[in-house]
Amino acid sequence: MLLFDLITYWSVGLRPGVTHFFVYLIATLLFNLACGALSIAVTMGSKTGGVASLGIILLLLFSMMFGGFLSSRETIPSWIGWAQVSSSRTETFYFSMRASCAITLD
Repeated sequence: MLLFDLITYWSVGLRPGVTHFFVYLIATLLFNLACGALSIAVTMGSKTGGVASLGIILLLLFSMMFGGFLSSRETIPSWIGWAQVSSSRTETFYFSMRASCAITLD
């Protein structure tokens, strides 16, 4: 993960500075830990590996759909706004973008 973040951060051209890089690194590491914990929880609650695999794929796709990667906060209808709260990716995405980009995300 460190190698991926090191290559990605500087090649994309995000904010220069070591402190911004470490905030980005911490955000991605914590996000990976959250995904790993979710995967373990789903696996422990499933009877077979196939059910666990399908369950975690559906949860992560749902999280990605409402987390800010595929759509912005403004484009999601208000009646399904609760989905952003349930997505672990939402705050991670916006936190890492605020820390590493020179733009503001509202």
